[in-house]
Amino acid sequence: MIEMTRKEGSKMIRFVFDLLFSPIQTLIERIAPLFDGAMSKSPQNDPTYKKNVQRLIERNREFEKRP
Repeated sequence: MIEMTRKEGSKMIRFVFDLLFSPIQTLIERIAPLFDGAMSKSPQNDPTYKKNVQRLIERNREFEKRP
């Protein structure tokens, strides 16, 4: 039977943890800046946003005209 001291066991657990979660951390670090840029842009400068707002305005006008 293999016996380990507490220190060796904690080192092994840390190694396995790093091995499993290192790729996930790297992925998050690479993707995060993409979302940062997308979230800081004003939606009013986006043509799709403007088109959707215009559609909503027209739809509400039509709805208000109904008896």
